[in-house]
Amino acid sequence: MSMVHCPHCNATANVSDDMLEPSIECPTCGQQIPFSAASSSLSTSTVPTTSPIAIVAFVLGLPSFIFCLLTAIPALICGTIGLWEIKKSEGRLIGKGWAIAGIVFSILGPIVMSYSFLKAQERSLTSRVRSDMRTMSTALEAYHVDYGVYPPPTGILPITQKTAEKISGVLPLPGNQLTTPIAYMTWIPYDTFKCSNMRMNIFTLAYWPSPRDGWVLASVGPDGHFSIDFETLQKVYDPASTNPMLGLLTYTYDPTNGIKSEGDIFYVKQ
Repeated sequence: MSMVHCPHCNATANVSDDMLEPSIECPTCGQQIPFSAASSSLSTSTVPTTSPIAIVAFVLGLPSFIFCLLTAIPALICGTIGLWEIKKSEGRLIGKGWAIAGIVFSILGPIVMSYSFLKAQERSLTSRVRSDMRTMSTALEAYHVDYGVYPPPTGILPITQKTAEKISGVLPLPGNQLTTPIAYMTWIPYDTFKCSNMRMNIFTLAYWPSPRDGWVLASVGPDGHFSIDFETLQKVYDPASTNPMLGLLTYTYDPTNGIKSEGDIFYVKQ
């Protein structure tokens, strides 16, 4: 069966392919419609189909938010091929939206996954630093109970003063009094974020005992360097205060400011 259009009323009529008459009568307006095998073949109706590879691109692109490049790369390839096939089909294939969606998902999926991974890593390192600080604070208080003072910030690592001066706003290092002769701690915790300005792989948590019977533990945070200097810390820290000090909060790391947010991680006696 073929389909012809009436030039008078724009209606359509189905005609058998083996029909020999030169014209047919329009079932709507009754006018004669010229008909030939050539015109019949040209007016044959074809229903466009959805490109299978475009659908495959969408199906592979959607889970790329979970499987990342494992499905993102095939989705990108299938989506590109799907768009090319649809363009070359001259209307026989549709599904451009499926192909574009697959390509978009294949790009966004790895980006979102990478960002989520970095944030999870940052949260893990932050939790480790704060846990080490809590452990070290317990050791400091135990030392204070025995001796009535907090240990001095004597360096225990092979870091020269010249090397330390190259670090922006470096704070003193905790002394070995916490490990010997009485083991209040078995080892001084490392700063898991380390210091981006140091060539050494080991950098302990910064420690400063206040002359006013207090102490501050500090980590460089995700940005890899101290945002506060030693002189400023002496001014803004008050161990007698029972509330968070506004001056210290100015230099405190905030996880809502991005992956490499500026600011240090503090643990203080209040």
